[in-house]
Amino acid sequence: MAKPDMIQNENLLEALVETGILLSAEHCLDNLLEETVETARALFSAEGASLYLVEDDKLRFRIFRNPGLEEKIGPKGIENSYKTKPIPIGPGSIAGYAAWAEQSVIIPDAYSIPDGAPYNFNPSFDKESGYRTRNLVAQPLRTRSGEKIGVLQLVNVKNIGTIAGSVLRALEAFGAQVAVAVENTMLTERLKRSQYETITRLAAAAELKDPDTGEHLKRMSDYSKRIAKAAGLAQEEIDIIYYASPLHDVGKIAIPDGILLKPGPLNDEEWKVMRSHTTVGAEILREPESKLVAVAHDIALSHHERFDGKGYPNKIASGDIPVHARVVSIADVFDALTSRRPYKEPFPTETAIEMIVSGGEKGQFDPVLVKAFTKEFEPH
Repeated sequence: MAKPDMIQNENLLEALVETGILLSAEHCLDNLLEETVETARALFSAEGASLYLVEDDKLRFRIFRNPGLEEKIGPKGIENSYKTKPIPIGPGSIAGYAAWAEQSVIIPDAYSIPDGAPYNFNPSFDKESGYRTRNLVAQPLRTRSGEKIGVLQLVNVKNIGTIAGSVLRALEAFGAQVAVAVENTMLTERLKRSQYETITRLAAAAELKDPDTGEHLKRMSDYSKRIAKAAGLAQEEIDIIYYASPLHDVGKIAIPDGILLKPGPLNDEEWKVMRSHTTVGAEILREPESKLVAVAHDIALSHHERFDGKGYPNKIASGDIPVHARVVSIADVFDALTSRRPYKEPFPTETAIEMIVSGGEKGQFDPVLVKAFTKEFEPH
């Protein structure tokens, strides 16, 4: 993160290089946008910064940060005030004009814009919040190929008169860095969505045999994500668990219907066949070329292992069980307990939570993850 007033230091080039490295290392779009506005505030000594992205040939508000104002009216107040209709790209609004003209717009006095200017300042936010917008800077974000990505807008720059010459070129360079980082991150997220679609289609193969599987997969993804987040896992790991968890039972496509859909208890031989879905699933997902599929492989193989080493198929224990599988193990059992099955009625949520806690105490689940689960799912 750039330090306050960094732009006034002599190491301007160094600051921009450091910023470019930080932004290029971020692969979550929401985190990238957060990093962008906070860095822009610090780098150019502004009270606030907002960012708009191009969607359907219009600018859509994504994020605004102004610590002093947030303290006064709260983040929700700011969010509600800025959640307006998409802004047309063209003359009219300041951000829209900057995107259309593909040039920086510097407004030293927001309330003294000359008549005939191709843009105007809307004072409604100031009236509603009691804030005073003194000056504004809008920087278009364009990729190397010239594609419009969005607009970064700075509010109340400390020394607005310095936004010229080398500082203006620094702002333009920063805008170019942001545009490239946003473009790359959006491409990465599209790839993730494509992988997720492939995974869900593969996982849905089991739905053809078991009509309850479809909704189970959706709940599993949600439960696994919530447990992982409550446990403090990194955002990348949370996302991967969310996308990979639907494949936990993909091996069931090889289980005969007479066993998979049997309304009553399974005998020993049938249980042996049923348990093979873990190794079959791992075989389907073997030799992965992406981390997402690698995690799906581990989950499929190990989500029935127990923390005390008494699970299956390999009887591994504690930290030898991949954390992704430990998370999914809890989510899978919780959903099974709270769902109707051919052989049982659903347990009440409170009872299911108590059973998960008991399972942790008896060595079935990772006790640390059980604490995270209860923190997330117990009524507050």
